Amino acid sequence: MLKDISKYWTSSSDSYDKAVKAQFRSRRTVSMWTSLLNEGLGGRKGQAVLDMGTGPGFFSILLSRMGHRVTAVDASQGMIETASRNFKAAGVDVKPIWATRPVSMPKRTTPSMRSYAAMSSGRCPTRTGPLRNGTAS
Repeated sequence: MLKDISKYWTSSSDSYDKAVKAQFRSRRTVSMWTSLLNEGLGGRKGQAVLDMGTGPGFFSILLSRMGHRVTAVDASQGMIETASRNFKAAGVDVKPIWATRPVSMPKRTTPSMRSYAAMSSGRCPTRTGPLRNGTAS
């Protein structure tokens, strides 16, 4: 199953990258996500953050720019290659890892891991409600 998922996302990496790059062109979107990430991470700087399913690296880039030490993981070779190019273009120091087998969260997760997992699953509450499709409702 992981191979099928990886194959799908590798074949979709270019088009998904274009959609994600459009988010960087929106100051409002970048500001919203930066604020949510900062809130989710308790305003603490310099945390080690694990970005599971990084895709083209949108959150990894934001988190690195916020001063965090980011490791980006994805099961898709195409996504990791795309993310690596995006990290270089953005001038951020993010460690990319291609996960060639299933990865599970450690039993003892850090606040950074829990906060990011909540945000990426759409369960992160905001002042205006839960997240849906990447926007506050």
